Amino acid sequence: MRNSSVELLRMFSMILIISHHFLTHNFTNIERAAHNPFDYAFLFFLRNSGKIGVIIFFTISSWYFIDRNQTVHASLKRVWILERELIFWALCCFFISLKLNSDAVGNGTVQLVSAGIRCLMPVTFVLWWYITCYVLFLIMLPFLQQGLIRLGKRKHIMLCLLLLLVFGVASLIPTSIMNPQTMTKYVWDTPLTFLYLFVLVSCYKLYFRKARTRTLVLVVVVSFLIAVPYYVFTYWLAQHGRDVSCQILTTVSLPSTLIGVGVFLLFERWHWHNRAVNFVAKSALAVYLITEYGPIRRLLWEQWFNADRIQQESFSSLRIIGMLLGIYAVCTLLDFVRRGLFKVTVDRHPGLWYERLAIWIMGVPRSWFLEKFILPDSTAASSKH
Repeated sequence: MRNSSVELLRMFSMILIISHHFLTHNFTNIERAAHNPFDYAFLFFLRNSGKIGVIIFFTISSWYFIDRNQTVHASLKRVWILERELIFWALCCFFISLKLNSDAVGNGTVQLVSAGIRCLMPVTFVLWWYITCYVLFLIMLPFLQQGLIRLGKRKHIMLCLLLLLVFGVASLIPTSIMNPQTMTKYVWDTPLTFLYLFVLVSCYKLYFRKARTRTLVLVVVVSFLIAVPYYVFTYWLAQHGRDVSCQILTTVSLPSTLIGVGVFLLFERWHWHNRAVNFVAKSALAVYLITEYGPIRRLLWEQWFNADRIQQESFSSLRIIGMLLGIYAVCTLLDFVRRGLFKVTVDRHPGLWYERLAIWIMGVPRSWFLEKFILPDSTAASSKH
């Protein structure tokens, strides 16, 4: 049975992610929207916490891949099973968007047909950046795992130190203040993000002693404190008429990496089991899929839950928290329906069609390809000399 503390953290990380989307997709200037320093601190946390949520959400999945033998067959089967849920939610969101606001989907037959086709291939057309990056990570995972193991302890640790030095230092430069972009901008929200995190997390799990709880708490607190000067500086600039958006907590920055991984390690060592928590946590991904589908996202954050409008109301911070929890609950209930439908249909034999396809591919097409295009082992070995 799954560790319920980790599953509880999975749900919390998704709430952090949608809180980030609430502000970033509202095009809200939080420096102007905030009424006081405490209000600004709350909005600053919401805007920057989403990337911490991404790190936690990915770390939860990748942690259990590290010490298990990963194969191409198993990775592709995971992708196949994931794709069913993606197509289901893409099509559902597409038709719901057509009903509620067809203009958000597209104007004209060509755009509508194009949007429908994208729903049938959500990974290829990057309907959700996280999903596409995660699928690419799964495809590379067996080779990445074997490569890191053959690299050995010393070189693996050296690689981690170099990555932390390069991205850790660069991530502390506030790009929106300094204007030019740093190299970390080209790693944010790409497959490199997940490769970077997997290299770090696997190194800790394979070669490091288990950190003390006190040490992990200290790391998380200090990492949060690193962001305080950026918060103070941007708030001071805003009070003097400068509109500056500073995002110090990204998916590869040193503070957010230490916070995300540190929080996960704290929860991972706390073992308890609760069927209800585990059951609800299985729908965490669906919350992301529903709220981040383009037209639904615009309906949510630009029309139904506009941040500028909410900020003008009393107890705005409490309203925002209640709104985020309500959205999470509604999306979870919708996914319960999806899971019920899948249970009596495709989940009766999960991955069966993939298994049959894999058997066929490993048969005639593979034999034909090897015979026509690949050199025999003896010939390939002799050509190296």
